[in-house]
Amino acid sequence: PSRLEGLPMSLLEAMHARVAVVATDVGSVREVLDSDAVGVVVAPGDAPALAEAIGALIDDGQRRHGLAAAGQARALEQYTSAVNVAAYAAVYDRVMAEPTHRLRGRPNARG
Repeated sequence: PSRLEGLPMSLLEAMHARVAVVATDVGSVREVLDSDAVGVVVAPGDAPALAEAIGALIDDGQRRHGLAAAGQARALEQYTSAVNVAAYAAVYDRVMAEPTHRLRGRPNARG
């Protein structure tokens, strides 16, 4: 488990593969897992809580399969290449729609 992380790719890969996720509460993990709706979040550095969460999912197949299905659905809805491309395109569209501003007093490339 990570102590420092932005958006863990292994988390998204597991969700896409329909694998139930247990992760530490770092970076954007809680946001991606929708606060335990599609995975289990434990405190960083809390090995007993991590072991307990993993054990609980091993013992509860129904919950494990439910989290795996919910995780995959969320991944396919919000974390795909198509979604990312559309988000970037929207940013570019907004920027291009804004009026341009010239910087005053800035020398040109030739000096």
